Amino acid sequence: MNIAGEGEDNAILLAISVILQAKRSESELTELLSKISLDIEKDGVLDNQTLQSALIDEATLLDTDIVYNNVKKRYNDLGLNITVGDFKKHIANFITKSSFTFTKKIVYPATGSWGVNVLSDTTTRIVVPKSTGYHWYHNPAHNTTFSLSAIAPVGTTVRVKITTLAVPDSPYASFGCSPNPWQINYKYDAPTELTLIGNGEKSEAQVTVNLRNDAMKRRIEIYENNATKPTWVREVTFIGDNSPLPGEKIEYPLDQATSNGSNLLHAASQNYNSNYLAAQQYSMVALVPLGNKVKFVLRSVQPYQ
Repeated sequence: MNIAGEGEDNAILLAISVILQAKRSESELTELLSKISLDIEKDGVLDNQTLQSALIDEATLLDTDIVYNNVKKRYNDLGLNITVGDFKKHIANFITKSSFTFTKKIVYPATGSWGVNVLSDTTTRIVVPKSTGYHWYHNPAHNTTFSLSAIAPVGTTVRVKITTLAVPDSPYASFGCSPNPWQINYKYDAPTELTLIGNGEKSEAQVTVNLRNDAMKRRIEIYENNATKPTWVREVTFIGDNSPLPGEKIEYPLDQATSNGSNLLHAASQNYNSNYLAAQQYSMVALVPLGNKVKFVLRSVQPYQ
């Protein structure tokens, strides 16, 4: 048989060779083959679970497109035009039908150093607490930090694609990441992408969420181990917590910088009723925190003259 030849037998040989070689050095490959030989010499069955996992791990993490291109290039450099057999289907068949245990699963914990993990499979809705102070339209801003966390074994990669989804009545929402040790690729008006090269440790980014209205949505796409199609996709909604803060109250400022004049709702206006003149404009201004309501009732106290 020949890995550069056509036919099923040659494709199977290439698939086996690729799984065994993977990213191993020559000495590592020699050691692996020696251990496999010792294990199967009695009954022809590979029983060692460590060796089983070593094979299924590498098979799962292989980028078979790169392997195909490398094989073609190698033989082209030698002046040979070959047809590479369909080894990919045999590797896929080994992955799906093998009983060997895959040990390089990427884990997304429920929480991280900065709170709820945006990447956790249990995270679909996150409540963003209010901050003190006011911003445009005099509503308290919502802002806090969350985690973007993954535990990626050595040899694995995670690419996260974060896309803004339109949410009605939320034109002032923002979402930012401090990516260390993630690599970040950000372009204006394009999805944010972060890439993590697995080191076997818990790797986190700090996510800062700011809301100036009720909600925003982000679509999270995860591409594991150089996958070209998403491994999984989830939508995460960030909801502003409209519960009143301690000491929060409705305010009626006396002077409002508008063309409509003084504020009729301020308490001081009760002492200056005689100074308010007909045929002039005045304001009715209230600073109303989210979660609170104000009802205005206007009644005439004397007939119109």
